[in-house]
Amino acid sequence: MRLSSFPLPDEAYLPGLTPRVDPPMPELPQDLNFEQDWSTLERYRFGIDCLNTDLGWECHEALEAIWHRVGRRTTRSGLALQTLILMGCARVKVLSGKEHSGLVHRALERISSLEGRVLYGLNWNDVKREINCLKNQPSHRIQLNFLD
Repeated sequence: MRLSSFPLPDEAYLPGLTPRVDPPMPELPQDLNFEQDWSTLERYRFGIDCLNTDLGWECHEALEAIWHRVGRRTTRSGLALQTLILMGCARVKVLSGKEHSGLVHRALERISSLEGRVLYGLNWNDVKREINCLKNQPSHRIQLNFLD
């Protein structure tokens, strides 16, 4: 089930393999407070939709703007967003026929402080399972269940 009403791109961008089309992205509010607004933040929901539909590059593009605004690696939400971005980037590598284990390893490092929690609409134990599936079976398509 889609989380966002924003249209998804027709195909995934794979650097060096497919033409790059920068899809329109939902705008971020000027007064972004991710900790309070994540559940209604269209760009966040769009990023999860992209991750769930194998649009890894587009997931990265959608979530990176939020990540830069929330404090990147210095906040819990920054670590959560970076984990999701790394998962999307790992899928891009897999679909491009490139090595993805470094990105998976980094995602597993970032998620350690989130394990056992339900935050930002995600059960982070489930997210870790998805990362481990990707690690052990690169063809695994990520599917995150969003908890409203």
